[in-house]
Amino acid sequence: MHRRTLLATAGGVLVSGCVTTAPSDADAERDGGSGSAIGARLRSLVGRVSSGPIRCEGAPASVIERMGDPAGGDFEYSPANRTFRVGVAETANGTRFETVPFEEWMEIECVDAGAERAHEATVDRLETGGFDASSASLPEGPDSLVVLLTVTNGDRGNGTADSDPVALWRLVRAGPQSVEATVSIDGDSYTRTVAVFAEPMSDAVVL
Repeated sequence: MHRRTLLATAGGVLVSGCVTTAPSDADAERDGGSGSAIGARLRSLVGRVSSGPIRCEGAPASVIERMGDPAGGDFEYSPANRTFRVGVAETANGTRFETVPFEEWMEIECVDAGAERAHEATVDRLETGGFDASSASLPEGPDSLVVLLTVTNGDRGNGTADSDPVALWRLVRAGPQSVEATVSIDGDSYTRTVAVFAEPMSDAVVL
């Protein structure tokens, strides 16, 4: 899998797709009117967009996963010393391996599981889907591994869109603040709370 080459520390989940940044009149009316506290709170999100990723505010989620047997090939787990042997490159002499400590690798697994759960929770809450998964880094630093769930809602050039645009404020409100992910393998388990963020992108949106 793609994450087997990502030897970095997991930091959060970034979810993106096509988005509008301000609530529409219909949205404002549905949520109590433009003069309501909710309306003011939603409008305040617009001013935060330029500052970077926005932490989601929805109810936290959780997930428990069990890794399958990775024995053989370019990926192996050794319960005796709690390490993973990971193939990181192909050379003239064959595959080059690196040994990764259990905690370091399981953080990556937790972010992967957390991203899937964040996606599922958001789809359920917004009743919209079409997300793809990839990886990215938060601006705070290159060691912050995040998983980017991307949805293309924009015009494909023929007057059609993949799905209805999702307003940024809706993503912020619906996306879980965090996902508590627990991943286990061969009786060993690891739990990591993964933060979830939202951010507008060109032709895309974040959670």
